Amino acid sequence: MRSKEVLPAIVTAIAAVLGALVAGAATVYAGGTATWDQWSARGAEVPFLFVGLAALAGAIVLGFIAWILSGRYSSAAAQADKSGGDRIEWDNTGNLYWVGHDLTYALLALQADLPRERVLWGLRHGLHHARALGFRDGTVEGPLAVLVHEVMSLTDAELTAERREQLVPRIWAVINKIGAVLEAHQPDFVAHPPDIGQSRS
Repeated sequence: MRSKEVLPAIVTAIAAVLGALVAGAATVYAGGTATWDQWSARGAEVPFLFVGLAALAGAIVLGFIAWILSGRYSSAAAQADKSGGDRIEWDNTGNLYWVGHDLTYALLALQADLPRERVLWGLRHGLHHARALGFRDGTVEGPLAVLVHEVMSLTDAELTAERREQLVPRIWAVINKIGAVLEAHQPDFVAHPPDIGQSRS
């Protein structure tokens, strides 16, 4: 069971136990009052009707709470499924803008043969914004962290044209993953104007 399902399940189980208590109390009360001799050997009579009603009220309240929590957790789980298991912070609009900006900057720095520090600047800032947005899965944060570490370990001389060509599609893959998550979050998203085809050429 996933962690996000545990709390509703626990609350539901408590409600079920209280419901069983109601049934037991009602059964005992149907034959009159019972004594603690029958339950715990204390000898004091207990009004099981009151206990039963209290347990019933508790079961109803807890059942209602479990229903609310289940709905909230299900909604959150559905949203997380769209983003590959991540809980995206959609209100972080600044990070939404800058993650794309800085990763694109890293691409341009590679293609324009800018120094290693410029490439690293874009990658490190992109990783920062991705984390601030809540990306924690292996298709965004993981590959970005690997790219940062890889470029940090290189010298300018080692960042050859061949190595730059190898890095470009890996950054594009991360950008496209982020884009796919953002598109999935918008139900009415349309990528192209109706009078323009899908070709980007």
